Amino acid sequence: MQPAKILVLHNRYQQRGGEDGVFEHEVKLLRARGHTVIEYEEDNKGLGEEGALKSGLNAIWARQTVSRLRILLQQARPDIAHFHNTFARISPAAYYTCQQAGVPVVQTLHNFRIGCVGACCLADSTVCERCLPHLIPVAGILKGCYRGSQMASAAMAAITTTHKVLGTYSNQIDAYIALTEFARRIHIRSGLPEGKLFVKPNFGETQPANSQTREPFALFVGRLCPEKGLAPLIDAWKLMPGIPLKIVGDGPEADSVTAAAADLPGVEYLGRRDHAQIMELMSKAQMLIMPSLWYENFPLCLVEAFSAGLPCVVSGMGSMQEIVEHGATGLHFQPGNSRELAAKVQWMAEHPAEREQMGRTARQRFAERYTPDHNYRLLMDIYQAAGSHARAVRGCFAQPHYSLSQKDSSTPIPGI
Repeated sequence: MQPAKILVLHNRYQQRGGEDGVFEHEVKLLRARGHTVIEYEEDNKGLGEEGALKSGLNAIWARQTVSRLRILLQQARPDIAHFHNTFARISPAAYYTCQQAGVPVVQTLHNFRIGCVGACCLADSTVCERCLPHLIPVAGILKGCYRGSQMASAAMAAITTTHKVLGTYSNQIDAYIALTEFARRIHIRSGLPEGKLFVKPNFGETQPANSQTREPFALFVGRLCPEKGLAPLIDAWKLMPGIPLKIVGDGPEADSVTAAAADLPGVEYLGRRDHAQIMELMSKAQMLIMPSLWYENFPLCLVEAFSAGLPCVVSGMGSMQEIVEHGATGLHFQPGNSRELAAKVQWMAEHPAEREQMGRTARQRFAERYTPDHNYRLLMDIYQAAGSHARAVRGCFAQPHYSLSQKDSSTPIPGI
């Protein structure tokens, strides 16, 4: 039976990211299908102003969130709780509050934080999986993988290690959503229970079929930061000045991109653009370039490119290798290899018939895998599995929800 009332919880970061967009898309999707959706949000703006120690303890067990959430659960009485991000103000304590109220819990895994201090399996611009199988991510702490700080990395590790010891990740979540099969394997190596991990990709809105003639330019869309592969991208374009490149995005590498655009003929930096403007660019471009140096999880811009019938040239690793089929919906190249990237882009530019067929196949893949309707069916199946697990293991729905007459100070930390 489909849940009628869904509590969706999300902790926003200090800077907007892809997780925020997915959270918003899924809320919109559920409401459009007739569900009552209750949103619970926290925000990391100003995080740390109360002091590092208090912020760190709160990220492990947020007592104020527990109190607010307990009242909300009693008032709203949702059928299921779907978490997107709990770091740092919601905290994993919220799982216990939902479980004690008899509400099944689903967690979407937007990054690799449970196994990796830096959350993206990247160290020194190179993919790294050293910490995944370990209870304490010693290598990540010593390397300072979170914000370049050993102290901050130790604080981050304290969150995941504490909840691994408590059994939170094994016992308090009824179903996990991994965004690709590749990500699912990473999460299994990080210690999450294999039987609770389901695969559901991100999705996008169907775009009108492109009746325009494609213009001769390649497109990059993304946050301008080192792990997105901006340096090899610029180096590749030094080898082929005859092919125009448009770069869309903002971030810490914006100044470097601006300087490169001023020096390289054909490279144009467009800055930040809204979604409608990005989709317009995708409808005109010949190819999308994604030269990321890290695994990515599930870049929404790949789905949007597919919906626009745009083939993609991507780093041949991780989830990108799984989403983009080499020779069918785009081409792969070795991460960080500027010469190979240049060669693949040059090939795409010189083979219009093959490129256009890849674009048609990309749009077909979108229709098969990434539409809202298909995503909704997958989500309902996962909710059903979570509910079945909760009833079998904990007897959810067999006990009353919390009453406001009860104390709502905080749920005690198990075993502490």
